[in-house]
Amino acid sequence: MKHSETTGRTGEPITSEKNSVDKGEQTNFSAASDRNRSDNADSRRELEAKAAMIENSIAAVLAYDAQNKLIYCNQAGFRLCGIEDVAELQQSEFPRVITPGSRSASPLSAYLSRVTYSEEIFLEVKPMKLLPCLVSGNQLYNTSGALILSYANILDVTEMNAYKARLESKNRELIAANEKAEFANRSKSEFLAAMSHELRTPLNAIIGFSEIIKDETFGPVGSVQYRSYAEDINESGQHLLDLINDILDLSKVESGADEMHEEQIDIREVIESVVTMVKGRAQKGGVKLELEVPDHPPALRADNRKLKQILVNLLSNAIKFTDPGETVILRIWCRTGSGYVFQVADTGIGIALDDIPKALAPFQQIDGELNRKYEGTGLGLPLAKSLVELHGGSLDLQSRLGVGTTVTVRFPAERIVGSSHDTKSIDAAAKMAG
Repeated sequence: MKHSETTGRTGEPITSEKNSVDKGEQTNFSAASDRNRSDNADSRRELEAKAAMIENSIAAVLAYDAQNKLIYCNQAGFRLCGIEDVAELQQSEFPRVITPGSRSASPLSAYLSRVTYSEEIFLEVKPMKLLPCLVSGNQLYNTSGALILSYANILDVTEMNAYKARLESKNRELIAANEKAEFANRSKSEFLAAMSHELRTPLNAIIGFSEIIKDETFGPVGSVQYRSYAEDINESGQHLLDLINDILDLSKVESGADEMHEEQIDIREVIESVVTMVKGRAQKGGVKLELEVPDHPPALRADNRKLKQILVNLLSNAIKFTDPGETVILRIWCRTGSGYVFQVADTGIGIALDDIPKALAPFQQIDGELNRKYEGTGLGLPLAKSLVELHGGSLDLQSRLGVGTTVTVRFPAERIVGSSHDTKSIDAAAKMAG
């Protein structure tokens, strides 16, 4: 260590180590000094950034000292008050605060001593000029508890309130329009239901009498051509009756007038009945119909007629849009996690992704050519979807154009009726089916 010498009272040299440092210690002090300068620079930049944030804030910021003298106002504050500098604002009696329910205005600095949370007030920035504002205030104290300064954050909510009023008005318009649309929809459904009832009575007579004529129940009609006409009348009447029934069923569901008649259903019996109803149509179209059904499926608690209608609609739709020689498959499985599932898959023309919502909407036809290849009103899928949803279930449609369509209907698991052995066996069958 390097020593320094000085002279004492006796004149003898005295060695002192008080201010003596070696080179290594000098290096440490220098590094510490550099770190301190760096920390100070970072702190200064942080303070400058915070100051810039306050200065450029969209909220007005005003600060007062302990004697209620204005000591700071940012740019938004000057704009709010319509004054350009602190000195001019100090000489002004504004801004003043009028709180809700108050008849008189008080200086902002005095108001800050009372406010403890954000509240909406009126700010008087000029004589007779009031602005609705959201204000929050706070006070800073030193360690002795003496007030250093008070400051306010003020946001002019004139535009916000105007936007809120416009939004509320638009919401009221939307609610009114929605109620009007719902009323119109109910009126339409009620009209369709009434009209369908009125049409069914004469139509049943046409179908019945034409059937008597074509079957020559009371004797020969005298001409083969008359019999052919009677068959055409009967077939057309039956087709029209099917369409009317679909319209009536859909209108009942939409109007909330449809009733559920739930019972414990034997699925094997339902499938046999449904296949009998669509088999002729499949044979006529040259479409192969395949079944993948467990040997002993558990019962399902549902509306028997509606379940049949769902499956007939899905199978008829699949058959209609499948070319001769192609296949339509009905799969059934049951899992405790996913419920009772009915799936109809075809290798038909398929549906483009953008057209799937249209296929599930009533009275929509995807094929828009003038000479439409496929007849119908487009009610099959929407009606099936509505009937499934009445049971608390769901209908999912997956399709690829030119590849085929798969419609999956799921009934909730709580509608499964059967032993755990049955359920496990169908779980296994479902896994084997993929």
